[in-house]
Amino acid sequence: MGLPDPERSRAVLIGTSKYADDKLPDLPVVSRTVGDLAAALTDPQYGVIPEENCAVLVDEGDIRLLGRQLRSAARQAEDLLLVFYAGHGLVGGRRHDLYLGLPDSEWAEPEFNSLEYDKLRSAVLDSAAATKIIVIDCCFS
Repeated sequence: MGLPDPERSRAVLIGTSKYADDKLPDLPVVSRTVGDLAAALTDPQYGVIPEENCAVLVDEGDIRLLGRQLRSAARQAEDLLLVFYAGHGLVGGRRHDLYLGLPDSEWAEPEFNSLEYDKLRSAVLDSAAATKIIVIDCCFS
């Protein structure tokens, strides 16, 4: 197995380090983690994708923007699609589904203000990319 074709690969890196809800403590290391991962993936000499193919979304609360970025990367990726999330993981709903915390997420009812993991997963599964990778760095993952 070789390295992915940089021009046919995409990455979406999502991290939430600041939270409005007092029950969700801030995670200052998340911004650095996402930044370091982006730098490694897009390094001109050792990286695997060009910078323009790597979307970095730190402390982004607009779920519509997140969805657009995910769907766009999923449509464009033909070789590698990598999606990374770091932040608080929350559990909600009858089925105890996993939700990915955003700046305005609420610990008590994440299903109304967080990114539902299943939606992220569906966007990745719908991609024609040859290799699909999701890395989740949160509780309950």
